[in-house]
Amino acid sequence: DSVDEPRTLWPRLRILPVKGYEDEAAALTSVLADQHGWPDAPGCLLDEACAAVGREPGDYSSKLKLSLRPQKMAVDAMRKVFLTLLDTLERNVDGARRNIDSEFLHDLRVATRRTRSALTQVKHVLPDAVVADFKQRFAWVGQITGPTRDLDVFLLELPIYRASLPPSMRAGLDALEQRIHHDHATAQAVLADELASDRFRAVLADWRTLLEDGAFPGEPGWFADLPIERVASQRIWRMYKKVIRDGRVAAVQGEPAAMHELRKDCKKLRYLIEFFQSLYPADDMQAIVKTLKKLLDNLGDFQDKEVQAEHLQALAAEFAPSARSKLPTILAIGALSADSLRVQQSAHDKFAARFAAFDSEHNRARFKTLFKARAQAS
Repeated sequence: DSVDEPRTLWPRLRILPVKGYEDEAAALTSVLADQHGWPDAPGCLLDEACAAVGREPGDYSSKLKLSLRPQKMAVDAMRKVFLTLLDTLERNVDGARRNIDSEFLHDLRVATRRTRSALTQVKHVLPDAVVADFKQRFAWVGQITGPTRDLDVFLLELPIYRASLPPSMRAGLDALEQRIHHDHATAQAVLADELASDRFRAVLADWRTLLEDGAFPGEPGWFADLPIERVASQRIWRMYKKVIRDGRVAAVQGEPAAMHELRKDCKKLRYLIEFFQSLYPADDMQAIVKTLKKLLDNLGDFQDKEVQAEHLQALAAEFAPSARSKLPTILAIGALSADSLRVQQSAHDKFAARFAAFDSEHNRARFKTLFKARAQAS
């Protein structure tokens, strides 16, 4: 929510009675309340500050908290999923625009990715024209928010980078840090303009109007009227089989490109599970998510460190040793790049074991029991 206008909190007056004068203190408190309109203050200043802007501590979480009925029509269930994601996205726009904390932009981007994934993966529920239109529009949202988020991540990890270097090399990162802060300020200014633009506001407003209207325009999808449990199970089972098939090939061959594609599919599978986890037994879903998360963490280490090393190498090229003063920076960046590549290789070495754990007989049986039978229900 926008908080451009500051709220002034009530001044606080604490009355502490001298021993033996408790009644007088209570009487004074009553006079202040009854005659001067001073309310009792909440025990916690945070509670008062949140109340001033219409919030409560703990009233927000980026985690999906959906409760879907198995027999609910797929189109209505997806409407609920999309509205929940849109609520999360909207609540983070102001904080991302004003750069209050990097988590606002992070949560905005996660809600955007989930929305795009739901549009893409839950097929034949919404009209094709609606899907095509908003896939493109939310892809644009992902594009305009990417550069600033990449720099956010770099700045968040910079203290870790610095600590990983020998003390004698750490000062070499000072020039790099200044450069990243400069680039971040530039990217943030562009992002703020985009998030305040008519185009961005139209994406959210048009999407909300569409979701809150009684029916989607155009020909409904083939599966729109089917129970969501059946549709969700079909999509999860299909994506799971693809992950297993492609993962077995990647585990044998170890090709980086195959591992990158596998990570994308694992993310799609995780999003599907997050959307529809309320339809299935909680304990089983937690176990599935746990094994999938371990695999995703491994694939993430592999890909992220590769990207990180490439980014560092590109930055080093910008600090070309035209002056001797740049040499410490180039050496420090080189050391960080080498460390990133070592971590990437370690993740590559562990991948086969991580995938084998996900592809275990017990996990396969769990997926089959949870999703295959429901997917084939008539």
